[in-house]
Amino acid sequence: MRPNTREWRERWLSTEDRILLCAASTQQERARCAVMAELLTETVDWPALIKRAEWHGMVPRLYALSQLLPEAWLPAAAQTALQAKARQQLVWNLCLQQELARLLGKFNDAGLAIMPLKGPVLADQLYGDVGLRPMGDLDLLVHVGDRTAAEQVLLQAGCRRAQPAALEADLYHQSYRLLSRTGANILIELHHDVDKSHTARLDVHRVWSGATRTTWAGREIWTMALPDLLLYLCLHAVKDGLGSLRPLLDIGLCVEQCIEQYKERGGTQFVWPELAETVRTQHLRSLVFLSLSESRRLLDAAVPDEFLAAIKPPQTPSFRLGRAIFQCRGGVLHSPLDSLGSPLLPLLLFLWEETARGKLRHMRRYLLPSDSFRARWTPAARLSGRIPSPSK
Repeated sequence: MRPNTREWRERWLSTEDRILLCAASTQQERARCAVMAELLTETVDWPALIKRAEWHGMVPRLYALSQLLPEAWLPAAAQTALQAKARQQLVWNLCLQQELARLLGKFNDAGLAIMPLKGPVLADQLYGDVGLRPMGDLDLLVHVGDRTAAEQVLLQAGCRRAQPAALEADLYHQSYRLLSRTGANILIELHHDVDKSHTARLDVHRVWSGATRTTWAGREIWTMALPDLLLYLCLHAVKDGLGSLRPLLDIGLCVEQCIEQYKERGGTQFVWPELAETVRTQHLRSLVFLSLSESRRLLDAAVPDEFLAAIKPPQTPSFRLGRAIFQCRGGVLHSPLDSLGSPLLPLLLFLWEETARGKLRHMRRYLLPSDSFRARWTPAARLSGRIPSPSK
């Protein structure tokens, strides 16, 4: 029996948990409304639910779903709180969308290839509504050889370095701050790679070679091939802590889009065997398996059994210990906020690294840290908020 059955949820999850999962589910709207209507007949701790929905990035989805139900089904105070928070998120998202379009225009004028990562572009691509996916910053990927020119574009557009260059020397991105026309302070990360060099990750050159040139908001951008996007979302779900439903919903919606796109092109199914081979050869089985299995278990993502079986990682003591720590931490649903930025996350990533060489890279990073990495770990830097989290 699959662990996302009705019996499992009713036995192990609270009403608030089930409402949260209903809002985040990849099932059709009609089915989610029926489940929500049934759940609302039970006693609900609305303040606790809304607080957790904020953490999991589900306030817009929860509010949108509540709008499809009779008004009397939700307490007035809960409806008002959800509406206010959803509108606040929408205003912020629209601000990010506007500034992203402006910056992309600058990159187009400079003749630089630019690939937005997640953010407003992903919201449009997977959700069809920029207001339904909470986002905090803007991430832009450029070719490694374009880093200097890209920085000049950002500086000329009004951005300023958020950190001293020496502190980001060993990072795969540089951070900038932009004061928008509305007065919002926006963090922008300029990437030249898709992840940290000491972790198992996608080959950025492979990502660029499979990318497609398209337009968004009238600007020319590059977008990842759907198989690469799915793997990218899976990897970042784990490396960001695997403690929130929003990344899992991104994954579930991406799976749906992969399946639909290949049907539209006349294929009968997504290229799961080829993707499984990529996962195995790039030593990504643990991270991709964890993300996809949790997305399917919690949010009903349409991931085939055969694919999960094909990429299931060896059940080594290291992998099992990581799973046990993950469950003791609270899994996805109940992870304490402070655990995601603690040394626990690097430990989990070390345990879930597939190869001895990968584990050695982790050990070298933490036992023989670079000067810039050591500086980001200093207590004064973390307390001041000027230095990014070491897990970034």
